[in-house]
Amino acid sequence: MGIKERKEDGRRGIKERKEDRQRGIKERKEDRQRGIKERKEDKQRGIKERKEDRQRGIKERKEDRQRGIKERKEGRKINRVDRQRGIKERKEDKQRGIKERKEGRKINRVHRQRGIKERKEDRQRGIKERKEGRKINRVDRPLL
Repeated sequence: MGIKERKEDGRRGIKERKEDRQRGIKERKEDRQRGIKERKEDKQRGIKERKEDRQRGIKERKEDRQRGIKERKEGRKINRVDRQRGIKERKEDKQRGIKERKEGRKINRVHRQRGIKERKEDRQRGIKERKEGRKINRVDRPLL
């Protein structure tokens, strides 16, 4: 290979390298543009999706709220029924309590009457026994 050929090869190398460099710059620029464009599209898609998600979220929360209100209302109805039942039961309990207390009072009155009667009898017996004791003592006491 002569000097001339080597020189041409060198020039061709420089030219090719320059073209490669230009192609590289161009490709990188295109890649960069494509990247920017894709990122922009992704961003738009993201914004759109987030907006849709937000709308869906708002809608779902609204439905949940409505369901909650409905359930609370139903719960309130149930509570009202329970409260009515509770009031009724408490009233019945109170009536039963009054009745039982009245019956208890009757029983107590009977016991008290029996107690009074027995105490009266005991007192009478005591008086009688004491009187008899006095009589016995009188008999035992010697004459002066």
